[in-house]
Amino acid sequence: MNISILDMREEAYEALGVTELPGCEHPHYEQSLKIIKGVLLRCLEGHSWYFARKRVTLSGNDGVFALPDDFLLLLWCSAKSYELLGRELRCFAGNCLEVLYISRSCVDALENNGVADLPAYFIECVVCKTSERLAVIVSGSMDKKLSLHKLYDVVLDEAKLVDVRQYASNGRVVAPLDAMMGVDGDFFPPTY
Repeated sequence: MNISILDMREEAYEALGVTELPGCEHPHYEQSLKIIKGVLLRCLEGHSWYFARKRVTLSGNDGVFALPDDFLLLLWCSAKSYELLGRELRCFAGNCLEVLYISRSCVDALENNGVADLPAYFIECVVCKTSERLAVIVSGSMDKKLSLHKLYDVVLDEAKLVDVRQYASNGRVVAPLDAMMGVDGDFFPPTY
Protein backbone atom coordinates (compact mmCIF):
# COMPACT_ATOMS: atom_id res chain seq x y z
CA MET A 1 0.00 0.00 0.00
CA ASN A 2 1.52 3.34 -1.05
CA ILE A 3 1.32 5.89 1.75
CA SER A 4 3.00 9.06 3.00
CA ILE A 5 3.46 10.51 6.47
CA LEU A 6 0.78 13.11 5.72
CA ASP A 7 -1.65 10.31 4.76
CA MET A 8 -0.96 8.58 8.07
CA ARG A 9 -1.39 11.87 9.92
CA GLU A 10 -4.76 12.36 8.27
CA GLU A 11 -5.91 8.83 9.17
CA ALA A 12 -4.74 9.28 12.78
CA TYR A 13 -6.73 12.51 13.15
CA GLU A 14 -9.77 10.84 11.56
CA ALA A 15 -9.49 8.06 14.15
CA LEU A 16 -9.70 10.79 16.80
CA GLY A 17 -12.85 12.20 15.18
CA VAL A 18 -11.15 15.34 13.83
CA THR A 19 -12.57 16.29 10.45
CA GLU A 20 -10.63 19.52 9.90
CA LEU A 21 -6.88 18.93 10.09
CA PRO A 22 -4.62 21.56 11.65
CA GLY A 23 -2.68 23.34 8.89
CA CYS A 24 1.09 23.70 8.66
CA GLU A 25 0.93 26.96 10.63
CA HIS A 26 -0.69 25.19 13.63
CA PRO A 27 1.66 24.42 16.58
CA HIS A 28 0.62 20.73 16.51
CA TYR A 29 1.59 20.27 12.85
CA GLU A 30 5.34 19.69 13.28
CA GLN A 31 4.77 17.85 16.55
CA SER A 32 2.39 15.39 14.88
CA LEU A 33 4.93 14.66 12.12
CA LYS A 34 7.63 13.97 14.72
CA ILE A 35 5.25 11.69 16.58
CA ILE A 36 4.52 9.68 13.43
CA LYS A 37 8.23 9.27 12.64
CA GLY A 38 8.87 8.02 16.17
CA VAL A 39 5.90 5.68 16.01
CA LEU A 40 7.09 4.25 12.68
CA LEU A 41 10.40 3.23 14.22
CA ARG A 42 8.77 1.96 17.41
CA CYS A 43 6.35 -0.19 15.42
CA LEU A 44 9.21 -1.53 13.28
CA GLU A 45 11.11 -2.51 16.42
CA GLY A 46 8.03 -4.13 17.96
CA HIS A 47 8.09 -7.32 15.88
CA SER A 48 10.39 -9.15 13.48
CA TRP A 49 8.32 -7.99 10.49
CA TYR A 50 8.96 -10.21 7.51
CA PHE A 51 8.65 -7.30 5.03
CA ALA A 52 11.45 -5.39 6.83
CA ARG A 53 13.91 -8.26 7.27
CA LYS A 54 17.29 -8.33 5.57
CA ARG A 55 19.90 -11.03 5.64
CA VAL A 56 23.45 -10.02 4.71
CA THR A 57 27.00 -11.25 5.03
CA LEU A 58 29.26 -8.74 6.74
CA SER A 59 32.98 -8.44 6.19
CA GLY A 60 35.01 -7.61 9.25
CA ASN A 61 38.46 -7.00 10.54
CA ASP A 62 39.79 -8.62 13.76
CA GLY A 63 36.28 -9.66 14.83
CA VAL A 64 34.76 -6.19 14.39
CA PHE A 65 31.89 -5.91 11.90
CA ALA A 66 30.24 -2.63 10.91
CA LEU A 67 26.47 -2.93 10.65
CA PRO A 68 24.68 -1.61 7.53
CA ASP A 69 23.43 1.99 7.47
CA ASP A 70 19.80 0.84 7.42
CA PHE A 71 20.24 -1.40 10.50
CA LEU A 72 17.54 -1.02 13.16
CA LEU A 73 17.32 -4.24 15.18
CA LEU A 74 19.37 -7.46 15.18
CA LEU A 75 17.28 -10.63 14.88
CA TRP A 76 19.93 -13.31 14.36
CA CYS A 77 23.68 -13.67 14.05
CA SER A 78 25.64 -16.69 12.80
CA ALA A 79 28.19 -16.32 15.61
CA LYS A 80 27.52 -18.30 18.78
CA SER A 81 28.30 -15.29 20.94
CA TYR A 82 28.74 -11.65 20.10
CA GLU A 83 28.63 -8.16 21.53
CA LEU A 84 26.66 -5.33 19.97
CA LEU A 85 28.20 -1.91 20.60
CA GLY A 86 26.42 0.93 18.82
CA ARG A 87 26.73 0.15 15.13
CA GLU A 88 29.45 -2.48 15.57
CA LEU A 89 29.14 -6.18 16.15
CA ARG A 90 32.11 -7.86 17.84
CA CYS A 91 32.73 -11.59 17.93
CA PHE A 92 35.19 -14.34 17.08
CA ALA A 93 33.87 -15.26 13.63
CA GLY A 94 36.79 -14.81 11.27
CA ASN A 95 36.33 -12.22 8.54
CA CYS A 96 32.74 -13.04 7.51
CA LEU A 97 29.55 -13.05 9.51
CA GLU A 98 25.90 -13.55 8.52
CA VAL A 99 23.22 -11.45 10.21
CA LEU A 100 19.46 -11.11 9.92
CA TYR A 101 18.10 -7.73 10.95
CA ILE A 102 15.18 -5.34 10.72
CA SER A 103 15.93 -2.65 8.17
CA ARG A 104 14.66 0.88 8.50
CA SER A 105 14.94 1.42 4.72
CA CYS A 106 11.25 0.59 4.24
CA VAL A 107 10.30 3.74 6.19
CA ASP A 108 13.23 5.98 5.19
CA ALA A 109 11.43 6.75 1.92
CA LEU A 110 8.77 8.60 3.97
CA GLU A 111 11.14 11.47 4.81
CA ASN A 112 10.12 14.84 3.29
CA ASN A 113 6.65 13.44 2.55
CA GLY A 114 7.96 10.71 0.31
CA VAL A 115 5.84 7.68 -0.43
CA ALA A 116 6.58 4.15 0.76
CA ASP A 117 5.01 0.83 -0.08
CA LEU A 118 4.12 -0.70 3.28
CA PRO A 119 1.70 -3.50 4.19
CA ALA A 120 -1.76 -2.28 5.21
CA TYR A 121 -1.62 -4.25 8.49
CA PHE A 122 1.57 -2.38 9.48
CA ILE A 123 0.09 1.00 8.52
CA GLU A 124 -2.95 0.24 10.68
CA CYS A 125 -0.61 -0.27 13.66
CA VAL A 126 1.19 3.02 12.98
CA VAL A 127 -2.08 4.95 12.60
CA CYS A 128 -3.52 3.44 15.78
CA LYS A 129 -0.38 4.17 17.83
CA THR A 130 -0.17 7.71 16.39
CA SER A 131 -3.81 8.32 17.37
CA GLU A 132 -3.01 7.14 20.87
CA ARG A 133 -0.05 9.52 21.11
CA LEU A 134 -2.08 12.44 19.74
CA ALA A 135 -5.16 11.78 21.90
CA VAL A 136 -4.23 13.98 24.85
CA ILE A 137 -2.82 16.75 22.65
CA VAL A 138 -5.89 16.87 20.42
CA SER A 139 -8.75 15.97 22.75
CA GLY A 140 -7.26 16.45 26.21
CA SER A 141 -8.72 13.06 27.14
CA MET A 142 -6.61 10.50 28.98
CA ASP A 143 -9.52 8.04 28.76
CA LYS A 144 -9.40 8.25 24.96
CA LYS A 145 -5.64 7.63 25.07
CA LEU A 146 -6.10 4.54 27.24
CA SER A 147 -8.85 3.10 25.04
CA LEU A 148 -6.69 3.70 21.94
CA HIS A 149 -3.77 1.97 23.68
CA LYS A 150 -5.94 -1.12 24.25
CA LEU A 151 -7.03 -0.99 20.62
CA TYR A 152 -3.39 -0.69 19.51
CA ASP A 153 -2.51 -3.87 21.44
CA VAL A 154 -5.26 -5.76 19.60
CA VAL A 155 -4.32 -4.31 16.20
CA LEU A 156 -0.63 -5.12 16.76
CA ASP A 157 -1.40 -8.73 17.72
CA GLU A 158 -3.55 -9.15 14.60
CA ALA A 159 -0.87 -7.55 12.40
CA LYS A 160 1.82 -9.85 13.81
CA LEU A 161 -0.35 -12.84 13.02
CA VAL A 162 -0.94 -11.66 9.45
CA ASP A 163 2.78 -11.01 8.99
CA VAL A 164 3.73 -14.41 10.40
CA ARG A 165 1.12 -16.20 8.27
CA GLN A 166 2.42 -14.50 5.12
CA TYR A 167 5.92 -15.65 6.00
CA ALA A 168 4.63 -19.13 6.73
CA SER A 169 2.55 -19.39 3.57
CA ASN A 170 5.01 -21.94 2.19
CA GLY A 171 3.67 -24.34 4.83
CA ARG A 172 6.88 -24.84 6.82
CA VAL A 173 5.73 -23.24 10.07
CA VAL A 174 1.95 -22.95 9.84
CA ALA A 175 1.25 -25.74 12.35
CA PRO A 176 2.49 -23.95 15.51
CA LEU A 177 1.10 -20.53 14.58
CA ASP A 178 -2.30 -20.92 16.19
CA ALA A 179 -0.71 -21.92 19.49
CA MET A 180 1.74 -19.01 19.31
CA MET A 181 -0.96 -16.53 18.19
CA GLY A 182 1.50 -14.65 15.99
CA VAL A 183 4.20 -14.23 18.61
CA ASP A 184 7.72 -14.80 17.33
CA GLY A 185 9.31 -17.99 18.52
CA ASP A 186 12.37 -20.13 18.00
CA PHE A 187 10.58 -22.08 15.29
CA PHE A 188 11.41 -19.35 12.76
CA PRO A 189 14.49 -20.41 10.82
CA PRO A 190 16.57 -17.44 9.68
CA THR A 191 16.76 -18.71 6.10
CA TYR A 192 14.24 -18.15 3.33
